[in-house]
Amino acid sequence: MAPRDISPSADWAASIVDAIENCRVMVLIFSGHTNRSRQVSREVQQAFDGEKPVIPFRIENVSPEKSLRYYMGSVHWLDALTPPIEQHLQRLASAVRALLTATPSEADAQTARTPHEAEARRRVAEQPPRAEPESASRPPKRLIWGVAGIAGLLIALSLGAIIYYVWRSADASAAAYTRAGNFACFDDATFPASWRQEASICAPYGCNFGKMPQDACLALGARKQSKTVIHGNAGTNRANECWLQHSCGNLQPHSEFTMFKM
Repeated sequence: MAPRDISPSADWAASIVDAIENCRVMVLIFSGHTNRSRQVSREVQQAFDGEKPVIPFRIENVSPEKSLRYYMGSVHWLDALTPPIEQHLQRLASAVRALLTATPSEADAQTARTPHEAEARRRVAEQPPRAEPESASRPPKRLIWGVAGIAGLLIALSLGAIIYYVWRSADASAAAYTRAGNFACFDDATFPASWRQEASICAPYGCNFGKMPQDACLALGARKQSKTVIHGNAGTNRANECWLQHSCGNLQPHSEFTMFKM
């Protein structure tokens, strides 16, 4: 909190940049004042440039201006428009807690390596491959290429058959979903732990697999064996968002989403 945490002798702008670079999650309390603030837009840009997760927490019913919409258009929003505010703060705390306990990215492991090790890896990668002498006992190159070509063709045909079967099964299974109405999960969603490695974000309200058409979202849900699919309605701020989950402990009506049950 800038007025409280920045000492009188410190550089204001540098302190804010340092705070954003060292944070693990940014919470954007979104209001009309936030929407008009150029300073907030710069801070959000800093967070996205640093690949920090950002949770927008909307306390006023306003749409983001272009400068913020560029960054926040594909991010899941938390709305706190209806009283009491305490229930929304609990959801916010749950979302932050879920992000803080998520599996660390490989970027953390990369930064832990020493400069000497990184330099050694770079030098090895830059070395040209060694030329091996031709051997009299080695099979003719034409024969090798012929065998490799046949093997590659067989592998391609096998993979094509497998992919066709999987996608066809997924499309057929997608038809098994039944439209349940305009609902969304607000807390206590259940889903496999493996989804955290595949989805763009997993939170107490499910896993977001990005934006895609409704048919593609249902097909993805069938492939993931998800019992519930929630898809963002066209013409809303949440259009084409694809959320998967198994069950939800706090399911509520939501005009911007359509829920499907397997």
